[in-house]
Amino acid sequence: MTGIGPAERGSGRTAASGPPPSRRSRWSLVFKLAASAVLLGLLVRSLDFTRAVEVLRAVDPWLLALAVLVLVAVPAVSVPRWHAILRCLGHTLPLGVITRALYIGAFFSQVLPSSIGGDAWRIWFCTRAGVPLGVATNSVLIERLVGLLAVLLCFCLTFPLLLGRVGDDAVRWLLWLIFAACSAAVLGLAFVAISAPRLERFRLLRPLAALGLALASVARSSDVPLLLWTGILGQLVAILAFYLINLSVGVPLSFIDCAATLPPGLLVALVPISLGGWGIREGALIVLLSFYDVSPEQALVVSTLFGLSLLIASTPGFFVWLGQPPLASIKTGAAKQ
Repeated sequence: MTGIGPAERGSGRTAASGPPPSRRSRWSLVFKLAASAVLLGLLVRSLDFTRAVEVLRAVDPWLLALAVLVLVAVPAVSVPRWHAILRCLGHTLPLGVITRALYIGAFFSQVLPSSIGGDAWRIWFCTRAGVPLGVATNSVLIERLVGLLAVLLCFCLTFPLLLGRVGDDAVRWLLWLIFAACSAAVLGLAFVAISAPRLERFRLLRPLAALGLALASVARSSDVPLLLWTGILGQLVAILAFYLINLSVGVPLSFIDCAATLPPGLLVALVPISLGGWGIREGALIVLLSFYDVSPEQALVVSTLFGLSLLIASTPGFFVWLGQPPLASIKTGAAKQ
């Protein structure tokens, strides 16, 4: 089965296949899988497993289902953002094509060993639809960066509230480290955008310079407010789903409390030592929610259900992938734009 549709099936190579994985990537997958298994195993072993099962049995299925439905909307929120970024870079695709690519990319991000698998598929999809490889790559990276910027913004806005809960606990230093790393990342991106013309002089830095030029082009456009509010809206949707999952488990956190605890949990999960952040996210949320008087068993169930909800919410992308139209129709639609 290909990523574009039946018309590609005779080419001898499937869309999702790509180059064969190297030995290094296979060992990386094994390491991440083992790390996630060990981390989750240690968490479960350190908790009251019987109590955790009782918490899981008491989950409200209707609130949990509502959380999944809310998460289904996350790729849709990104549609105008990616469309605007492509337009800033001098290319465009039909909104329907972008919507399909985002939902399929969200599915691959959940089911492939690395979360960047969905981004790689989106880049491939763009190139097959007629967008140059460099533009496709930079558009996906910038779209991701805007989403990450929204997470950072939510983290910074709720940072004082979280510090007030943590108090003098040693965890505060980890939170300050996350805050410093986020600030350094934002400043680094700004430096790349400003220094892009100079970076072009060095052959090895030309891909980074191209990203910087693309960032500068987007930053100068009139679409910046659109990019920001769609990024923030996507983050608010994720926080709403997290809030509903907490309610389904019986954890009486407010929406603001969820907005304070979820972003740092997601940022910590970006550390690339586990499979899809599994294990790291659970450990981080157990620690963070403990300052809100949430038991470790409840926190583990909440975090696990959030991860599973993301996986279930991505399944529409699988069916969209199966129903992809022929590549010729996608290229024709892009040309009409």
